[in-house]
Amino acid sequence: MKSLDALGRERPGSGVTDFITPVMNGLELAQVIKFDPERASVLVILLSGAQGAIARAHLDLFAGVYDKAFRIGPMVARIRELLGSDGGAVDPREHS
Repeated sequence: MKSLDALGRERPGSGVTDFITPVMNGLELAQVIKFDPERASVLVILLSGAQGAIARAHLDLFAGVYDKAFRIGPMVARIRELLGSDGGAVDPREHS
């Protein structure tokens, strides 16, 4: 999977994924990231058309969940906020 390959080469602070993706869904991707000690600090933001409730049942995996169609401004502000923080001080449910 391209995103996991990229995580093997680079160390991003965050990533944005859709729920529906070709190889594994966004929930599965977040689980792989969060259960790997070398990747666990990556903040995952999920976009979803209809599966937002599934993602919200796993808020420990996501820094934010945004339902389509969403306004890009609040999502960008959330990413900026997270990258400027320690990544653990903000409750993602406040911004979902």
